[in-house]
Amino acid sequence: MDSSRNVLLALARRFRVGLIAFGVMSLFYLVSLPGSGSGTSFGSGVLGLLLLAAVIQAGAWLIGRRRKKTSKPAATSRPESGKTAPARPARPATHPPMNREPACWIAPGEPIDIHGYRIAGGLLYVGESLPAPTGGVDPALIDPALDVDTRRPDSSAESLAHWPSYATLSPASRAGYLAWLAGGRRDPTATIGFVFLFYYGLERRVLVDLRQDDSIAAEVPAIQAELRELLRVYGEASGSFRGYAGNFLDLIEAFLGLRAPPADLPPLAPRGVDFPLALRLGLARMAADRLAVPAPWALAWGWYCPGIPLRTPATRCPEVFARLFAVRYREAHGEGIRPPKGQRPLVLCTGPPRPASARCGFRWPGSSMWPTFRHRCGTFSR
Repeated sequence: MDSSRNVLLALARRFRVGLIAFGVMSLFYLVSLPGSGSGTSFGSGVLGLLLLAAVIQAGAWLIGRRRKKTSKPAATSRPESGKTAPARPARPATHPPMNREPACWIAPGEPIDIHGYRIAGGLLYVGESLPAPTGGVDPALIDPALDVDTRRPDSSAESLAHWPSYATLSPASRAGYLAWLAGGRRDPTATIGFVFLFYYGLERRVLVDLRQDDSIAAEVPAIQAELRELLRVYGEASGSFRGYAGNFLDLIEAFLGLRAPPADLPPLAPRGVDFPLALRLGLARMAADRLAVPAPWALAWGWYCPGIPLRTPATRCPEVFARLFAVRYREAHGEGIRPPKGQRPLVLCTGPPRPASARCGFRWPGSSMWPTFRHRCGTFSR
């Protein structure tokens, strides 16, 4: 029974307009039909069936309309005229607010607590805002507002980017970095990325802040001592850190005036390495004081000059070559070559190992007495 009714309803919906029109026309036809007879009776029966179909169609239409009314959701109330609708709740901001507190520098030896980690020794930037010299957030800034996963600290190198930044570390990596700082910064098994991240702060303090505030010079000896310890622990494991931190340490020692030309130079680096800062500074001082260049310094001078080719014996047997060079050098120049004094003051530069800092240079106090020293390879080779 239900299936028959559904079929009739489906047919009625499909031919709704046609049936209604045909039923109305049939009704008018019956009213105006005169007389009776077999033909008339047959026509009356057909028209009666069509009229019945029209009634079924009308009933189906009424039932469908009633179902739509009962299933229609309640309409939302609109505000009355003259009244405004309540405002939607604002989405949380995707960018940090502009009025953030500037970061502070934790002085050498000053302890601080960050997310439950007690960090002694200072030499850190902590706060909410510290712009890098080239834009963005300085990678060395420790922002206490960032999440730290102290339950699962991660100290693996895989979790760090090539240019690490505290702001971009995962919460677990931030916990690993804070744990390394709290442990004294001397764990030899720590990833070198943590060492570079801490080193960025030391670099900024000298290359950026010291230019703006001369009183920061009192902190440079503590930064120098920290660099020496970091090189002692991590210098052998990472040649990249040894190169960057070693040059930076030379620059600091030049600033402090603590490096006098030593009797001997450290072992020569492979060819192609930039002219070492310590060598440039020592030769500039000799030129300023009109001192003779000793044989080891003269050998290093020629070693790093790109215009002087070295033969195979010099590269295969450097120790024997150095002894023979000292003999021939004394025979030709006695006490040594006296380099000519330049016209411009010495400016030493170091390239920071991060994209957030520009290449920085310093004009040292009293540097007008120190001439510019360039690769005078022609003079030396003769």
